Amino acid sequence: MDDYYARSTSLEKDFFVKRVSLQEMVLETLKGCARELVGAKASIEFENLDHVVNADAKWMSFILKQIISNSVKYRREDPLKLTFVGEEKAMGYVWK
Repeated sequence: MDDYYARSTSLEKDFFVKRVSLQEMVLETLKGCARELVGAKASIEFENLDHVVNADAKWMSFILKQIISNSVKYRREDPLKLTFVGEEKAMGYVWK
């Protein structure tokens, strides 16, 4: 599959879609959030992330960081538990 790149007049709207590993994307993002996660005493689980999907890795990482940051900030209990799950849908794999 080919890579796709869409450029707009705004930096926030630039997309570079390519094939990326769900697992690698999640692990790289978690590394960048390690300090927050250790402070939250987070436990992390993975399920079915061994798939390659079409995505913009930069923006997916940004979204994951926001979700992780909000999970740490608004957690109701200590320690925090995060679970990353890939799920196959009719249109391909998705993660939640």
